[in-house]
Amino acid sequence: ESKEFAFWYDKLFKESVSEHQLKENITGKVLLLVENWTQHILSEKIMRDDDVEILIFPINTVSFFQHLYPELYKQIFKMFDNDIFNRIDESTNPWKESLIEDFNRSYGTNFYIDTICKSWRLIKTENIEESWRK
Repeated sequence: ESKEFAFWYDKLFKESVSEHQLKENITGKVLLLVENWTQHILSEKIMRDDDVEILIFPINTVSFFQHLYPELYKQIFKMFDNDIFNRIDESTNPWKESLIEDFNRSYGTNFYIDTICKSWRLIKTENIEESWRK
C-alpha cells in the first residue's frame, strides 16, 4: 500500500467529497479513476469503502481519449473564466492586478474545485460527441 495515496485518499479526497456532498445536499457513491499506477496502492480499508468505487486503468489506457482533451479543456476553461469574472464585483476594474490577487486570496481550494466541477457539468453531450469526431 502507498502511504501517500492513503493519506491523500483519507485526508484530502474523502473529506473534500464529503464536504461537497453535504454542501450540495447530494448522496451516492463516487467514482475515482486512477491511471498509470504501477504499484499496489489500495489497502484493505480503502478496498472495503462502500462510498467510493475505484477504477484503475492499465498504463496508457486513458491516452486513447487524449485527442478529446484540447477541445474539452478549452470549453471548461472558458466556462471557468466566465464564472470567476462574474464573481468579481462589476464596480471594480477586474484587470487591475492587485484586485485579482485579492480576489484569488479570498477563495480557497474548494471554491476552485467547485467552479471546475460546475464548468464540467455545463459541457453538453453534443460538445463531447463533436470532439470525438474530430
